[in-house]
Amino acid sequence: MRWVDVSADDSPDHGSGRREPTAPGPVVTVVSLLHAGTEVRLVRVDVPSAQPDRPAWRSARIGGWLVVAACGKTAASVSPSNIGRDRAPWPTYRAAAIPEPDLPADPRGVDAGYFTYPSDLVRSVADTPGRGETVTAMVNTWEAPPSPREQNLLWQALNKALGIDLKLIIVPGGLHGQKIATTMASGEVPDLMMVRGFYPRVADFAVSESTDLTDHLSGDNILKYPNLANIPAYAWQEMGLMAGRIYGIPLVRPVTGTAILTNRDLFTKASGGAFAGDGWDADTYVDTCVELSDRKHFALGTYGGTAYNLGAHSLWHGAPNGYALEGDKLIKAEATNEYRQALEFTRDMFRRKVFHPDGLTTDITVMKTLFYNGTVRSMPDGFPAYAAAVPAIKGTFEIDLMHAPTGLGKGPGTAVGNTLYGYTLIKKTSKARTELLLRVLDFLAAPFGSEEYQLINFGLEGKHFERDKNGDLKLLDLATRENGNTLPVKYLAAPPTVSYIPGDPGAVRRVHAYQTKDLKIGKKNPMAGFRSTYSDRNSAALNTPLADTAVAVIEGRKPMADWDKAVQRWHRDGGNRILDELLAEYEAVNAG
Repeated sequence: MRWVDVSADDSPDHGSGRREPTAPGPVVTVVSLLHAGTEVRLVRVDVPSAQPDRPAWRSARIGGWLVVAACGKTAASVSPSNIGRDRAPWPTYRAAAIPEPDLPADPRGVDAGYFTYPSDLVRSVADTPGRGETVTAMVNTWEAPPSPREQNLLWQALNKALGIDLKLIIVPGGLHGQKIATTMASGEVPDLMMVRGFYPRVADFAVSESTDLTDHLSGDNILKYPNLANIPAYAWQEMGLMAGRIYGIPLVRPVTGTAILTNRDLFTKASGGAFAGDGWDADTYVDTCVELSDRKHFALGTYGGTAYNLGAHSLWHGAPNGYALEGDKLIKAEATNEYRQALEFTRDMFRRKVFHPDGLTTDITVMKTLFYNGTVRSMPDGFPAYAAAVPAIKGTFEIDLMHAPTGLGKGPGTAVGNTLYGYTLIKKTSKARTELLLRVLDFLAAPFGSEEYQLINFGLEGKHFERDKNGDLKLLDLATRENGNTLPVKYLAAPPTVSYIPGDPGAVRRVHAYQTKDLKIGKKNPMAGFRSTYSDRNSAALNTPLADTAVAVIEGRKPMADWDKAVQRWHRDGGNRILDELLAEYEAVNAG
């Protein structure tokens, strides 16, 4: 290890290190032993040979997935299970009034579409949330980090509107889980902390070390925060109760799940016009990907964690979204024959050299650059990334979303209902401080058509955008560096989504058509919002070997027989317990 000298650097800590001079640090040796879903990690810290007598460091703190919270108090002191608990009422839903759309919404999963930006904005928050307080918050990002607050007009304007000094700890998405684990273990927790539901032990931490928000948000209590009351019930339910209580603010996203951004121009041409039409079948998809790939270009971009689009391919083959509930039996998607077929299909696509060869070792921000410049013709991303990608390419080609081809297994299918990106926890604090932080989150959840939404997403008129002769927004150069994606407060709180892309109604029509079609074949995860305590604590140890085996099979380093063995091990080493706990909670909640 090497220490970075940050004495002359006051820029935000983005979690990925800085470029200042370094000095030798300790030599760290880590050995991990895994058995029956339990991991034991042994760490040895040695003085580097370059400084045997006077090391430049005095101590080292080693973190990883949370084992114990600060000061020796176990994070499992309160179970997050809802079985046998009195369950708090869900927050009352009260929809915010938004402008009449050009394309209608469908509450089942199609966002309202707008061709131009509203001119008559409303103010959704009556008073400035803060009175000069400092608020710390940790979020992830899938974009390049923003410029420091002192140089960032959008950040400064947001702080002024909030009435606080918002200090963001911005962590690259791929490193966020590790950062959350070490933060939870350290006990040095920010005021607001965005987490993902699949992070190990995060539910344990929530019920033990975070503020119980039930008395603030359950039932009509939430109406004190009208923008939080505008978050649909399905988002709260997918976040789920913990120990029967409300511990977070759900980060609502479109009902349409993860999508694959696609160069529509090239896919349409290479497919002979079949892309997204009735002739878009499995053979045409494969042939099109081969046609669009050569030594310097690749039809399919990928990056760490996406496993060569295996998730999408499995749904296209008809595999379940997460789990399948068949009578009184719960089945994990990876254990189905459809998922196995998808794995074989993905292995065949890999052999055809249609994936970027360095994909799984490439950061998502780098892969986005490769997509924008045409090196890769498509790439998976979160559904909201579509709205960010369209202006980023500056009209060099049309972006669409990859439509599921027909003719694969029992498909096609897609994932819908995965409306929860994560949720925001509030550190344990006083009632007055909790109300301040809820007012801040209420501001950040302001709906489309409000002054607050415009500021958060598009910045300041005259600096980040101007209005054209039709009253629509025209983004200025500064908006490419300062916007709602690079300053990622949307990962603290956000309103229900709409489709609006400045100056590009065609892009709005395409995404509306995609969602309309997607809704017809979408599959929901029946276990969304239900808890398995064993999964909360052991999912990484169980799922990582399974994911690693899938990648090894796709790359041809292991045979399909090894996949079958990996699925068996998952069940044997703790997976069956997860299935039993999920099913028990599902039955308990639905019985009550």
